[in-house]
Amino acid sequence: MITETPPRLEPCLPDTLEPGIVDPIAALSTSAEKLGARLHPETAGSLADLVRVMNCYYSNLIEGHNTKPREIADALQNLFNADGERRNLQREAIAHIRVQREIDTIYAAGLLADAASSQFIRWLHRKAFAYTEVCSWRV
Repeated sequence: MITETPPRLEPCLPDTLEPGIVDPIAALSTSAEKLGARLHPETAGSLADLVRVMNCYYSNLIEGHNTKPREIADALQNLFNADGERRNLQREAIAHIRVQREIDTIYAAGLLADAASSQFIRWLHRKAFAYTEVCSWRV
């Protein structure tokens, strides 16, 4: 039986830090928190949308799916590439972004399940495939 280990999904942090880096890290963290608290909700929402596109781009790139940011932005505007392979990558990107938006909404409500649980992973895959199917008839 495979045991779920949430710490494997957490960021890798060094065991020790050089003393000279501790204060700058703390200052950066504090500044980022202050900036986030001062953003207008519309600005924060726009920034979140941009970050989702960036995350989609890099996530797909890791998978070997080289969907350009412009192609992702076009797909979000229902502008799909005539080439079938590029269009399918755009569909995949839309599904990725829609699922991430749902995750963000659930997280903001304080209801996000354990990301390492089999229940969450099944939900995630069901959503991704459902959105991919929706995208295929829109073109």
